[in-house]
Order: sequence, then structure tokens, then C-alpha cells
Amino acid sequence: MNRVVVASACVVLGATHAFAASTPGRFAVDAKTETVLDHATGRTWQRAQAVGTFSWSGAQDWCKQLALAGGGWRVPTLVELEGLVDRAAKDPAIDTAVFGPTTAESFWTVTPALTAASAWSVHFGPGNSAVTAKSALHRLRCVR
Repeated sequence: MNRVVVASACVVLGATHAFAASTPGRFAVDAKTETVLDHATGRTWQRAQAVGTFSWSGAQDWCKQLALAGGGWRVPTLVELEGLVDRAAKDPAIDTAVFGPTTAESFWTVTPALTAASAWSVHFGPGNSAVTAKSALHRLRCVR
């Protein structure tokens, strides 16, 4: 598996963005539906990571068929998933009080990378982003 690790702030499609830690009141957990509302973006996240690992195309299919809380799910963009990285946390670099147990591994984004055979992923161990072959198997958390 070829991976290119980038710094904690990067330029994607001409827009510079940085990672933000979880701020108090940013997320609202709905324990009934097992979803998380991000007040900063208006997006709703699957609270628990998907069970298993997926190829890039398998991740797209899995989110599309996810019926959780009425459906309408998709694989997040690089910017969206990087927005969940909590720089104050490590292994995993995510707020586990909000998102629950999260594997300190790479998670897919829908964002294409350098070639048609690669895409961006976010590794929730250290919280970095990387370019990965679409055939690699990674974790997944869907958004809508």
C-alpha cells in the first residue's frame, strides 16, 4: 500500500484548511438514532464507525445502502473528515466521548487524489491525511 503523509494543515483544491479540536457544544449526540449532529457544519455523522474494512468503491456502496436514521448517507470529503480530527487526542485522534470507540486506523474519504486509482484517507491514530490506493482496505464513517 502506497501512502503519502502530509502535514496537519494542507491545501486541497486551492483552499487552505486546518484541523480543529472538538469544542464544547459543537456536537450533539442522538443516542436514539446513533447519530451525531455537528453544529459547526450542519452535517450529521454516523456515530459508530462501520463494522469491518472496505475498498474505496465498497465504502461508497456501503454508505449509500446505510438505512440508519432514514438513510441518505455518503462517504465524507477530505475536508469534512479532517474536521473530526481532535489534535488534543491521540490513538484515536477523535473525541471518543462523542463518537465512541474509534479504531486508530485510516478512514476513507470520497476525495480523489493524484491518479484515478487513489483517494485521500484520514488516519485517526495520529490524525494525519494520506493518499492511498483505492484497492486498500480502510475503515469508514458515513455522513449526510
